[in-house]
Amino acid sequence: MQQPVKRQPAGQDGQDERVLDSRTVLVVDEAGMLGSRKLARLLDHAQDAGGKVVLVGDDKQLAAIEAGGGFRGLRLRLGASTLTENRRQAEPWEREAVEHLREGDIDAALSAYREHDRLVATETPGQLKEAMLADWWRSFQQGNRVVILAYRRDEVDQFNTACQQLRDANGHLGSDRLQVGDRSFAIGDQVVCGKNALQGLGVANASRGQVVALDPQQRAMTLKLEDGRDVTLAREYLDERPSRWLRGNPDRRTVDLAYATTGHKSQGITRDEVLVRVTSSEDRQWRTSRGRARSGEPPTTAWSAPSPPSAILSGRPWTCRPPTARPKSRPTSSPRWHVGTAASGSPPTPPYPWTCGA
Repeated sequence: MQQPVKRQPAGQDGQDERVLDSRTVLVVDEAGMLGSRKLARLLDHAQDAGGKVVLVGDDKQLAAIEAGGGFRGLRLRLGASTLTENRRQAEPWEREAVEHLREGDIDAALSAYREHDRLVATETPGQLKEAMLADWWRSFQQGNRVVILAYRRDEVDQFNTACQQLRDANGHLGSDRLQVGDRSFAIGDQVVCGKNALQGLGVANASRGQVVALDPQQRAMTLKLEDGRDVTLAREYLDERPSRWLRGNPDRRTVDLAYATTGHKSQGITRDEVLVRVTSSEDRQWRTSRGRARSGEPPTTAWSAPSPPSAILSGRPWTCRPPTARPKSRPTSSPRWHVGTAASGSPPTPPYPWTCGA
């Protein structure tokens, strides 16, 4: 039987420290994203303690930011148990498309998404951002859990700001504001935590929730987490920025808006709909399969791979607009469509309450 990991008192900077022993089974999810040096140190600690480590992941998905390949090397040398049935995508064509992406068959995946009206293209980056925000707003109003993915953090910041401004302009957010670093938060905002506080608060880096209360005087923020728990982030959590946590990045946020995120930050989350901003910077590993079926409808799927500039793919549980015919003059290997007019709902129309940079 798996035994709980022993806890030690909180260490420096309030980190929750745990001790491996001979009765420990440590499961590491998304192990393909773990740097090889950290993986080696972890395995050394487990070996010294007599514990067991189970690595779970996919070396054909997002790789480690640091020097990686350790997980793949262990799989090739030692073998691994493999999951062969995809239960996340309900539609057969979506399961096939995800498998094409995983194997690097981009043309086949692109054809499938294009045939099912999942590919949207624009002529300029500004048009692209306006199209994505219009799609996000339409889906959000329909009650979907929807997220925008972008490759660069500066674009994530732009999308987060625009989504917040759009909700505020439509009366979705409270009037009180709490400034944390360079971000201002209101009741109703969707946010993501940036620091671990497992022992004291039960939140981790990437814990997500909605702001349900603010106390500007005490500098506190209460969240309704996605697991249903209410947790209050006090001044110490919001304002303390220890050097160990900063890791040389002074721009790190203790809490941030969660309407948009990067591909790496999105690992481990499931949404009804995903909108992916694709440029020519990504590789085939930067993709998502985090959509799921909703009320019998096709699940959300998004694709990201090398593509023409300013292209996005948008997965929808239903058709929000009639398919736009592909111009005959455009080759099938380089699709570039304009975003069509919505068939239903009330997407934002110019002038927008945000500024989209080119």
